[in-house]
Amino acid sequence: MDAFEKELLTKLDKIIELLTPKRSKAVSAVKKNEFNFDEIYRLYPRKLGKKRGYEILRREIKSDTDFKSCMRAATNYAKWVETSGTEERYVQHFSTWCNNWEEWLNSDPNSTREEFKQRQLEI
Repeated sequence: MDAFEKELLTKLDKIIELLTPKRSKAVSAVKKNEFNFDEIYRLYPRKLGKKRGYEILRREIKSDTDFKSCMRAATNYAKWVETSGTEERYVQHFSTWCNNWEEWLNSDPNSTREEFKQRQLEI
């Protein structure tokens, strides 16, 4: 193979690469379980335990529905912390909350601390 043929093959490879359709990022994100956990962390009221929390969420969040549910749970917890007047030192670290985020899916963010404790005893 002479230099002209090599150059021609190289150019053809580049053309094929440019014409090959790329996979959708949305589809590959679900397959690779690459969700933007920063969105959840930004909603969360206490900024401790981020790295460990992300590790837990990577294990727990398997679908877009799970991700949206976790966002709703984080919103509920943040509202509850605010409305109940919980001191920051009693707010769970993010990593701790990630182990039980499902408990906050259907919670009432306007409930009092006593109502929350009663609900936890019922679970």
